[in-house]
Amino acid sequence: MFRYKYLSEKALLGLKNYKYKSGEYSTMDKVMTPFWNKAVEVLPMWMAPNLVTLIGFIAIVLAACQYLPYDLSLTKSFEPWCYAFSALSIFIYQTLDAIDGKQARRTGTSSPLGQLFDHGLDAWSTVFTVYSPMQILRAGTTVPFFIYSVGLMSGFYTANWEEYHTEVLRTSINGVGLTECQLALMGVLLF
Repeated sequence: MFRYKYLSEKALLGLKNYKYKSGEYSTMDKVMTPFWNKAVEVLPMWMAPNLVTLIGFIAIVLAACQYLPYDLSLTKSFEPWCYAFSALSIFIYQTLDAIDGKQARRTGTSSPLGQLFDHGLDAWSTVFTVYSPMQILRAGTTVPFFIYSVGLMSGFYTANWEEYHTEVLRTSINGVGLTECQLALMGVLLF
């Protein structure tokens, strides 16, 4: 397992030369940027950007895991504080995901491997992000649950596939993007 060569020389060279290029910012990205710029200044300079990414990922995992021991069927209701905790966890995840790259540039530790780590945990976070709204709706493990899951994960996959071919990661279309979706989910959780 450890001796297997997972990436070709061409792929390793591509990873080494990778440069992140963001697409257009959504409306709420522009609104939240001053907050994110202040938030990154709170982080100590010694804090690795990958640690920022990991802490955000742990927050989103905790949001889903609070329900899992009690309800694998997605059919039970929970106390309001559980939904508030999920909203807070998504806010922490969103904030830390937005500032990990800023921390990397601030500390001079930006790297393609860090970007890969960030997007890898973002991919895993989509799995856990599916759980909270389905728990609220008490959707059960039914067709809507699988449609929502596949739709969310397909959106993430196609955005990254597009980046692979165009070298630009678009996270918004016509001013609406991921930040708006996350804020809407937090609003639904708080409601």
